[in-house]
Formats: sequence, C-alpha cells, structure tokens
Amino acid sequence: MAGSRPERSREHGLAARAWPILNLETGENQMSKFFGNSTLKRLYVGTITKPTGGGVSAPLPLPRTGILAKIWLIITGTVTGTVTTADAGGFAKVINRCRVVAQGGQDMINISGMGYHYLYRRMIDIGRDILASQSAYAAVTATTFNVSMQLPIQVNPNDEAGLFNLQTEDTLVQVNLDWFPDASLVTAGGATYTATAKVYIDVYTVPTDPAAMPDLSLVHQVLEDSRSEAAAGVATYEWPRGSIYLRMLHGAGIAQSGSDAWSAFQVVRNESDVILDYPDTSIMDQVYGNHHGTLTRFPGVAYWAGLDESGFGSFGAAGNVIDSSKLTNIKTRVTLTGATTLYAVRDTLLPVAQG
Repeated sequence: MAGSRPERSREHGLAARAWPILNLETGENQMSKFFGNSTLKRLYVGTITKPTGGGVSAPLPLPRTGILAKIWLIITGTVTGTVTTADAGGFAKVINRCRVVAQGGQDMINISGMGYHYLYRRMIDIGRDILASQSAYAAVTATTFNVSMQLPIQVNPNDEAGLFNLQTEDTLVQVNLDWFPDASLVTAGGATYTATAKVYIDVYTVPTDPAAMPDLSLVHQVLEDSRSEAAAGVATYEWPRGSIYLRMLHGAGIAQSGSDAWSAFQVVRNESDVILDYPDTSIMDQVYGNHHGTLTRFPGVAYWAGLDESGFGSFGAAGNVIDSSKLTNIKTRVTLTGATTLYAVRDTLLPVAQG
C-alpha cells in the first residue's frame, strides 16, 4: 500500500529477523526514522509498598501510553532491630520475585533479586555496572539499603527489538513484586524491614506517521528458574524451545560471599554439537573480563552470551544469537562440585503474531 511501512523480508536469516535495523528491500534505517518521529519520556507511575512481614504487593498497572522501552524500580528500605544471622544471599534477597506481566499472564520479566543482581544486571550494558552505587551485594545488617533495578524491555537503546506498545485499549501490563519474608531475610535476632519501590517507565511517543512505527513483532523476555541439586555431578538444563536466545546465564554457588560450585560448563545443541566447552573456571574468568572490562566475575557465575559476541554495530544486525525453534534441542551441562542451587536466567526474544 502506498505510504505504508515496507514489509521486511524474513528470508535473510536469523540476524535479519532478530535485528531488522536496515530494511533489506530499501536500505532504509528504520530506527532513524522512528527516533526522528518520536520523543522519549520518563514518567513516574506509582509506588509499591512491601506488606508487613513480606509477601506479594498489589500489582501496579502501567499507563496505556506510548511505546515501552524500560522500567525503573527505585527500591529502598530499612532494616530495624537486631540481626544475629541473616540469609547468605545478602540484600539481593529482598526481592523474592519481580515480574512484569502482559495481558494478565504473559511474563516479560520474571526474575528474583539473586538472579537479577548476580547474573543479569551486568549484562544490561556490557562493560559497566549500571547500578554501582547501591547495596545488593552487601550482607544484611540493621541499616538502610538500596536494591534498585532497571528492567530493559527494549533490548538495546540503539535498535527496536523488544519495544512494546502500551497505547492500545486492550493492553494491560503490570509490575508485580514479591518481597522476601522478614523472618527469612533475618533468620535470627528478630529484625524486620520496611521497603518501597518507586516505579518509572521510559516510553517513546507513538509516531503520527504509521510508516515510522517500529517493528513490534518481538517481545523481550528475561525469565528465571532455579532448582536444588543434591550432590556433585553433571546437571543438565534443557533450554525451552521456541525463542531466540540472546544469553543463557547460570549460577551455582552465587551468594553474598559466594564460591564456585561448578567446575566445567558446556552448551550443546542437537544432542552432539558442542558450541561452548569450558573444562574449568579459568576461561570463564577471561571471557567475563573480555565482556566486562575491570569488573570481576562473581563466584558461581557461568554463562553463554551470544549477543555479546555478535559484533553489533559493525554488521547492522546481531549475529550469534540462537533461534531455538530451528533446533531439535539445546542444553547446558554444568559439572557441579557439590550440593547447590542451580539458577538459570534466559534472556530471549519471543516472536509474536501481529494483527
């Protein structure tokens, strides 16, 4: 149709599908057109208050305005009373679960404070810690704390993948926080804590020119699960199929004073194709330094991060991400040194049908 946005080709491989910065038929930079016709706004939405004793707060709905790029949670609180012993996770444990839920059930974000701060947080902007001046990595004491979060809905501020349109009458996106129980955060001594989360959103205005609308066909999902492993040995984690994987982040031994509870790490697709093979932890330290500069790997962290190996900005599209829908299976094999909790944070893009 004349004046409508040109349809992007889906026949040029995964990179074109996941990061269509350049229209492959016209050579047009679609993001330049979008940014040139839109304004970024940062808006205060409301405050979520921790219930007495912990647990789930009432969900906070986001306003139906603009195209969502990021959610900011400014999470602060105070521990009062006597702290004799506390959870080994430190203040990162305050958020038991953070969820951003669309349409009443589809998780865009579903992650714990441990998974966020120890595994995901430093991946948001490679090479630096976006939240360096706060207390998530500190041991729990009777003091004030700050365990804020930034939740990227748009994968990268330079391109459109993950942007989510809030400005439709049938859209419902909510922020849900589950707070760690007082009696679990402070296990002896009787101290309690109070906390709030101020919620802000980054949204782009909807362009008046329909041809300048971004591609909204990919939903960014950051999803965590964890399980207890009873003994040393090889733990296999099967990646759920269907999404485009940007990163797979594991933790085994993460804590406020953590230690590696793994000794070898592999990623294997289609049963026998090994695409990552770390026979010990030393190569993981080097890879972490390559991605994060002067930041030191937290003990217990092991990961595959195809997005961060992609040369993004040079190719005009992201390579080295994995479309799991094209595979028979894909899994990580983590050799554990003893009983531990195995965390998995999946950073993915989910293709969605467009009406």
